[in-house]
Amino acid sequence: MKKIILIMLMIISLNLNGCYNYRDMNKLLFSSLQIYDIDEKEEEYKVYNECFKALRGEGEKAGLERKVILKGRGRSINDALNDLYMSAGYQIAYDVNKILIYTESAARYGLDNFTDFPDRDPKPTLRQFMFIYEGDPENFINISLDDEKYLGEFLENMMLYQNKASNIIDLRLNNYLNNKLMGSRTNVVPIVERTEKSIKTRIGVNGAAVLVDGKMLDKINNEQVEAYNLLNNKLKSGGLFVGNPEHKEKIVSLNILSSKPKRKVYLEDGRVKANIVIDTRLSVNEAQISLRLSDDNIRKEIKGSAEEKITKKCNELFNKFKMNGIDILNIERELNMKYPNNNIENPISKTDLEVQVNVRIDGSGDIKDTQGK
Repeated sequence: MKKIILIMLMIISLNLNGCYNYRDMNKLLFSSLQIYDIDEKEEEYKVYNECFKALRGEGEKAGLERKVILKGRGRSINDALNDLYMSAGYQIAYDVNKILIYTESAARYGLDNFTDFPDRDPKPTLRQFMFIYEGDPENFINISLDDEKYLGEFLENMMLYQNKASNIIDLRLNNYLNNKLMGSRTNVVPIVERTEKSIKTRIGVNGAAVLVDGKMLDKINNEQVEAYNLLNNKLKSGGLFVGNPEHKEKIVSLNILSSKPKRKVYLEDGRVKANIVIDTRLSVNEAQISLRLSDDNIRKEIKGSAEEKITKKCNELFNKFKMNGIDILNIERELNMKYPNNNIENPISKTDLEVQVNVRIDGSGDIKDTQGK
């Protein structure tokens, strides 16, 4: 962690353009994570900051840092931030802030009430990762992890190194702001949660929130996240289970090695046609009972089962939100790009989705069960 802090301080020093000198570094709090919340009943905004205080100098304390948690409240975001600054003691630098978290209350109230500050302020980067949190923010920001001191650092690493996993969606603030102005103005934001499933308290991503015009309207679970990623070229790895052709009561575990969708949106007879072809490479990871993968008929059955399952997942996701008038795949954006003069009202209600899945199974050796049979 010392090396990370020193590198961050060096980067900040090079980019401050004389605003702060060497001694000023000891008089700054560096924000790594922010949480925004609202109590509609009390008409009160709340802001939480996870910061680190760098200790630069000579001796044993050089390069060390300590964690600082701050809270502000007020009648507006600006008022809440001013309240937070009053308790800070030092100026807060947002240049290295990594994570923006909005409570479910804030998301359902409307993120337009919260994103204006980082959008207008020239210091924070617009590439911060965004999350929704459904619980009490104070219970979240005070979590202590064994393997990482700062929640902001932990969540950033998760998004950087696991964002191609089947059940994780990543969204940065700049992409959120762009999506909010284009097409159906739909964003899908990952939900971060506090979990007690491990021996000690951990945090992780569980599903995602669906926002239209900046307001949270619905959620999708992990399985639906996988379908969303498949349809939007965001999935590079993951797992899939199908029945064992030779033992119907058992399953075969498949690894997704790669997946690439090709999308075509066009108008036909007053309808919007959305054709998506998904080419997917799979490998067999495990069979509960031995599997003769060298048998062409068995391979074809596994291939067919995988294609059917993926197709079903994708159609169920699309149809669920189409019934609610939500264009979760933002097909309207592609329609507007191709037909800039189209005047179709509520295009999602007139959209027909056709998903074609082409599975290729790598490997040809027979698979033994866990007992080697």
